[in-house]
Amino acid sequence: MRSQDASVTDSLPRSVPTVDAAVRMQAVFPGAASPARVVIWNVYGDAVDSTAAQTALDDLKRRIAVPVTVVEVDHVVVVRVPLPGSGTDTASNPGVAKELRDDVLPATLGTLDGIGIGIGYAVAGRTAVAHDLTSVVAARTPLVFVFVPYS
Repeated sequence: MRSQDASVTDSLPRSVPTVDAAVRMQAVFPGAASPARVVIWNVYGDAVDSTAAQTALDDLKRRIAVPVTVVEVDHVVVVRVPLPGSGTDTASNPGVAKELRDDVLPATLGTLDGIGIGIGYAVAGRTAVAHDLTSVVAARTPLVFVFVPYS
């Protein structure tokens, strides 16, 4: 079983003018259609504006090595990170799972936990939701076979 939240370009034929335009835009501006959203907050409710947090955010942008958009919303910072692929294919998932969550975020924002700043972060967006759902379903499916009686 392969679960996915299919993008419009995967669901409709290329002969549809809108799909053709979307495919061509994705080729020129990869990752723009379904970026990952890294949400950063201060666990104490304050703004994410300390010098150490700004340094970590600059390091995050440097390590990602693609143009990102940074938006402040109240006391939260949202970083839009373009992902390879369509956002719903196998090229996009490693960007969320391995690169952002396992490597880049712990090496940048994760270093702030030990110095008392209290920064929290999470990865959201269409690709992250589909990846997380697939991971949970795959991990819990064996329980169905154990606990559901056979008729």
